Amino acid sequence: MSDYRKLIDNIQILSRTVNLTTDLIVGFPMETQTDEQATLALINENLFLDIHTFSYSLRKGTIAAQMDQIPTAIVGERMNKVLSAIVLAKKSILASFHGQAARVLVESTHNERTAGYTDGYVKVELSAQNLQPNQFIDVILDKPILIGKEWGMSRLR
Repeated sequence: MSDYRKLIDNIQILSRTVNLTTDLIVGFPMETQTDEQATLALINENLFLDIHTFSYSLRKGTIAAQMDQIPTAIVGERMNKVLSAIVLAKKSILASFHGQAARVLVESTHNERTAGYTDGYVKVELSAQNLQPNQFIDVILDKPILIGKEWGMSRLR
């Protein structure tokens, strides 16, 4: 994990405007409570705008299939902890964007809800009328909100 952390530090030195995402497998064979705690600690550092999370699933014929497997109930408990930590971290990261100017590419309009993404891949809800997909709009970001099933930002203007 230390090599991974060094890589993140180097990326952030090069650019403070980069938003990082990562993938995470929970419950990989031989994962210990120490590993679980290290993962939660990394999530709590608020380094990742998004973490795509998966439960380990056994694949016959792989080396991992021959390792000691973690009971499903424990994997479920760990997954719940990880998902909770991810939501808190994402809301904290999003809150840090409050008041910042951003250019948003409109992606979807459904009923009276319109949403798009900043160049840093932050989802933004846009309440303005007459916006069309593939149109850019300049906004001031407000606060974290749930947009469908995904956390994003509302806009002040």
